[in-house]
Amino acid sequence: MKIKNYKHLLDVINADTEVMVTISIWTYSSKRMTFKTTFNSLKRFLNKDMFFKHGDFELKFTDLSGESFKSHISKIKIAKVDYVEY
Repeated sequence: MKIKNYKHLLDVINADTEVMVTISIWTYSSKRMTFKTTFNSLKRFLNKDMFFKHGDFELKFTDLSGESFKSHISKIKIAKVDYVEY
């Protein structure tokens, strides 16, 4: 099997083992927030290189501790993937 990009690699690994992603988010009105969630809950917001997509949508997910996050992408200053675990 040929791996096309980083997101495809995580999709392949996620088929056998659940992939966990730790992300950091800064909005214009808050300090750094860190969340640990499943790859499945974030992958629709990520491009092939694991950067958050641009556009007109809301970033919405629930982390492992049950904390929900919801914000329009235009209100997010920085969003980055910190760690990937499987």
